[in-house]
Amino acid sequence: MDGQPATPLSRPGAVDTRMTTIRPATVADRAKLADSLASAFADDPLFNWMAGTGPDKPLGPKVRALSAIEKVHPKEEHYYLEALGTRQDLQSKGVGSAVIGHMLARCDAEGMPAYLESSNLRNVPFYARHGFEPTGEIVCGKGAPTVTAMWRDPR
Repeated sequence: MDGQPATPLSRPGAVDTRMTTIRPATVADRAKLADSLASAFADDPLFNWMAGTGPDKPLGPKVRALSAIEKVHPKEEHYYLEALGTRQDLQSKGVGSAVIGHMLARCDAEGMPAYLESSNLRNVPFYARHGFEPTGEIVCGKGAPTVTAMWRDPR
């Protein structure tokens, strides 16, 4: 150790996100975006439960799950971080922090709180490091995973 503080780039495999540009996706991004989302959510319990199809997987429970999530959605004004995900090969390398950091900087500048639901318990500590606090557990229905509702006040 050289006595220097640890930085995100000092982690093995870290990606330098300082020059990352965040922009809205376009039609030209569709294939890459689909691939990235499939990778990001491949091990997500709610995504996999919702994506199940076939005669043994009726639509009704999925609609009720979405209804349960919507029922606890905060009424006060806030930014809703509806879908956040990082490709599996880029996880734990600072990419997710760069993406969420961009939005949270906007929240802070505008004095706006942020809300999200974490469908993967493994991600709750990640969101907590960014200032989110759990506000409750959402039971989505029989056989469905539980979702953690999280809130962040502006800083």
